[in-house]
Amino acid sequence: MHLFLILCALGVNVAALAGYRSPELRVVTSSGSLNGIYNNSAQTVRAFLGIPYAEPPVNELRWAPPHPKSPTRSPIDASSFSSPCPQVYRYSNESIWSILPYMIWNSGDMSEDCLYMNIWAPSIKHRDREVHKAAVMMFIHGGSFDTGSSSVAYYDGTNLVQNHDDLIVITFNYRLNVFGFPNAPDIDPSKQNLGLLDQVDRKYNPLVSAIALHSGTAPLLTSAPDHRNWNELSIAVGCGVGAQSFQCMKQLPAMKIVETRAQGNYTFFPIVDNVLVFSDHAARAEMGKLARLPTLAGITGREYSAFLPLSQTSLDETAIYVLGQQIFNCPLRESMRIRVDHQVPSWRYVYHGNFTNLSPLPWLGAYHGCKK
Repeated sequence: MHLFLILCALGVNVAALAGYRSPELRVVTSSGSLNGIYNNSAQTVRAFLGIPYAEPPVNELRWAPPHPKSPTRSPIDASSFSSPCPQVYRYSNESIWSILPYMIWNSGDMSEDCLYMNIWAPSIKHRDREVHKAAVMMFIHGGSFDTGSSSVAYYDGTNLVQNHDDLIVITFNYRLNVFGFPNAPDIDPSKQNLGLLDQVDRKYNPLVSAIALHSGTAPLLTSAPDHRNWNELSIAVGCGVGAQSFQCMKQLPAMKIVETRAQGNYTFFPIVDNVLVFSDHAARAEMGKLARLPTLAGITGREYSAFLPLSQTSLDETAIYVLGQQIFNCPLRESMRIRVDHQVPSWRYVYHGNFTNLSPLPWLGAYHGCKK
């Protein structure tokens, strides 16, 4: 699972961001004006949900880099989440992830038109003075680049903001699986990682001042620049391979692609393109190509227990430990070692929280994903 957090100590002017001209729930953005809501009964937190940050990646924009959103003429109703991006999730009552409220398995809720963000900001009631600066915390949801969404109440930023009057929380969706990382022969190799292009500033400006990595590192899930999964999926949906495949796939309903994926085993991860995804991070660091940002990174105490069926009665504690080390801790340790060797301020942690609302069976402990 890919899960990390970006903290931006940008000195953001809250008044400018949130439009404190009366009423304070009306905000003017590059996408158009927004009508937000108060997200708690005390009216100390304002929420602006479902804000479009790019044109819908549909029709001719399917498998194209994100296009800036043209401003709307009428105000945007920013009172509810957008749809999650298309994905496959197979529900199982044996999986802890299925019974917790952050997985997406209802295909009727999905839409290709999913490039939206959500913002929680303090209200006037929540500040000692009318104008001050705030830190911006941007959370990028996990899901192995294959599943997940910010459009779930589990990632609601209300509690963080109501407990801190100098904090703004942002979450957003980005394209996943074949829609975000198609690895198609007809796409420019430098533009295959669409799900990452959704996340970065168009000029690659270093907007962040610090980062936090949760149970994952950049090299953990990558693909070689071959087209095997694309070709196999294209054949399965009836588009074949060759010159006609790409245009045929662009014309299919998104849900036909999703349903066909659900019937097979196709993996679509970030592609090593040496533009956004790299094969040798240690070598790049030696060349000075390393983001010198303070980094907090860690794992949970029992990462692998999440992958066991809930009816499990006999536990192999050695396997749980070893697999957690091999899959999560050892790659993270290497990533952090590189940063420390290059004098980048770095910290590691192990999370041991074991709360019954997240870990209903005691043996689950602090499993992969529980600290979201």
